[in-house]
Amino acid sequence: MDTEVRTAGHGSIHAMGIWLATVEYSFVQEAPGDIEAKIYVTNGERDLSSDSIFAEEMILELEDGRWGRIETLGGSARNGVYRVHIVGGLSAAPIRNALQPGA
Repeated sequence: MDTEVRTAGHGSIHAMGIWLATVEYSFVQEAPGDIEAKIYVTNGERDLSSDSIFAEEMILELEDGRWGRIETLGGSARNGVYRVHIVGGLSAAPIRNALQPGA
């Protein structure tokens, strides 16, 4: 039985209540708490590295409202492409609504 869930879309990165970037993301979820994603920065802060001042607080919010804290595994500020781990899996919406641009 195939339990993989493939997800791709547009989302945003936030830290400490501040919008940092709009991103495109993609990942394959094989187990509920084990998610590694690829993100591509399309607007905003390009330095989402583990050396960023925001590294400990970064949250990826998916377009469906789910969200999760991320750790950067690798990537480059120059091209804005990163591999990230979603720590503890994704949480359901709606508690991050205050972080939506324009809210």
